[in-house]
Amino acid sequence: MSNDSGMMNAPVFPLDQIRNAGLPLGQQISPYLQVDPSIFRTSEPQYILPEGASPKRGRLELAFGQIGGAVGGGYLLGMARGTLPELRKNQDFKNWKPFGTRVVNAAVKHGSAWAQPIGTAVLLYSGCAVLMSYVRPDDELNSVFSGALAGGIFRCAHGTKAIAKGAGVGAGIAAAVTLLFIDREKVKDMLHLN
Repeated sequence: MSNDSGMMNAPVFPLDQIRNAGLPLGQQISPYLQVDPSIFRTSEPQYILPEGASPKRGRLELAFGQIGGAVGGGYLLGMARGTLPELRKNQDFKNWKPFGTRVVNAAVKHGSAWAQPIGTAVLLYSGCAVLMSYVRPDDELNSVFSGALAGGIFRCAHGTKAIAKGAGVGAGIAAAVTLLFIDREKVKDMLHLN
């Protein structure tokens, strides 16, 4: 009888036996996997990469997401720009068919009118950023230089004053976005303030 009661109190899983033995295995052991989950917290992810490829995404791979996000964001801004004045202007909701048609037409018209130039500007910026990464070491100043270069190219058909304004606006937007997402210590290291 005492032998049966000892079997009933014995741990079922091998890791429970180790835990009951007093060995430190981390916070919680999964009874389902029979694995100590703490081994997964310290390991690095492993990827299968082509020969010569780096595990970090480069500027060109990041550019595709930026361009797509800019086109989508520009379209949403344009839709809001077209829809809100139409809603404010016409308070008559009784006759929905012509009103709904006007709202949809305004949203699509303004959405596409905003998506194209914003997407083009970000495409130019991304291309300039990729080229700048080959010219000088890849850092945050490349973003500002790329913004200035892209702004100048974007406005180059309108004369030298427009090129200068476009370069200034591009550099300002790129600097603002860079300062928004950059680490403060990295700025000090870059400017040699330490």
